Amino acid sequence: MAEIFAPSLNQAIYSGASGNLSAAVAQVKLKAVEADSVIHLLDLPIGVQIIGFDLVTDGLGAGVKLELKAGNTVIATNQDAGSKVAKCTPIKPIYIKEHDVQLDIVTTGAKATGDLLIFLKYCFVGF
Repeated sequence: MAEIFAPSLNQAIYSGASGNLSAAVAQVKLKAVEADSVIHLLDLPIGVQIIGFDLVTDGLGAGVKLELKAGNTVIATNQDAGSKVAKCTPIKPIYIKEHDVQLDIVTTGAKATGDLLIFLKYCFVGF
């Protein structure tokens, strides 16, 4: 299992006026990443409410599936990423109520190679 820090981990997440719908883009290039590896995509500030995400890839390899997490909270599991994918997934809102929470992807099923993009949709509601 590998632990990968995506370049997007250093991007700021907007935490301004409450209630504005915002999006954060996380992109990472994977090269033969072992199954069960954790990819840290974004640091999520306290007060953010996640409302959905878009998953985009040209395919990461046969059998590759993804799990999206915010800290210990699972947002989505068993997301097929083996072939070309571009999908929008609304979710029941998840409120970030602690400091030091990261948006992570866990790869499963097979080695992953290719570009992966996650567009995180959120509102800053405060704390």
